[in-house]
Amino acid sequence: MKTRIDPASLVDKGLELMYLRGYNDVSIKDLVDAAGMPKGSFYNHFKSKEDFALAVIDRYAEMWHTELRTFLADKKYPARERFSRFFDHMIDTYENSTHFTRGCLAGNFSQELGDVNDVFAQHVDTVFRTAESYFIHAVRDGQREGSIDPKLDAEATGQFLLNAFEGAMVRMKSARSSRPLTAFRNLVFTTIIR
Repeated sequence: MKTRIDPASLVDKGLELMYLRGYNDVSIKDLVDAAGMPKGSFYNHFKSKEDFALAVIDRYAEMWHTELRTFLADKKYPARERFSRFFDHMIDTYENSTHFTRGCLAGNFSQELGDVNDVFAQHVDTVFRTAESYFIHAVRDGQREGSIDPKLDAEATGQFLLNAFEGAMVRMKSARSSRPLTAFRNLVFTTIIR
C-alpha cells in the first residue's frame, strides 16, 4: 500500500537510487516505488525530476561537506595528518562499503549532466567550489606548519588535490580497485605533502 512520505525521506531514497544508477536511469516511478508513495504525491513536493535531483545533490553536498569538515578542518590534527586521515578514510570506504561502485555523486552528476544541462552544471560547480575551500584551507595550514611548500599557490594546490582525487575516483570505478586512489595518495605524500 502506498503511503504519504515527507520530502526529505523521498530525497534520501532518491539519493540512494541516483548514487547507484545515475540521473538518467532513475525514473519518477522508480523514486515513488522506492519510497512507497503515490506518483501524484511526488509533484506535491517537486516541480520536476530535475528539481528533485537538485534537492538530491544538495542533500549529498550536506553529507560530503560535513565529512570534509570532519577530516580537513579539524585543527586538533596537523594538516598532513588531516589529509592522510581523509584519504585513508575514503579509500577504506570505497574498498569496504561501496566496493568501488559509487565514487562521488557530484562527480557522477557532473559527468552525466554537466555538459548538457546548465542548471546542473552550475549547481554541481557550486558544490565543488565549497568542497575545494576545505582543501585550500588545509593546504594553507600545511604551509604554515611546514608540511607543504609555502612557494606553492595554496588555491591552485587545493584545487589540484580535489580535482586529481575526483579523477582517481573515476578510474577506481572502472578499475574496480583502490589502485588509482592509492597511487594518488602515494604521489601526493611524496611530492606535495611531506
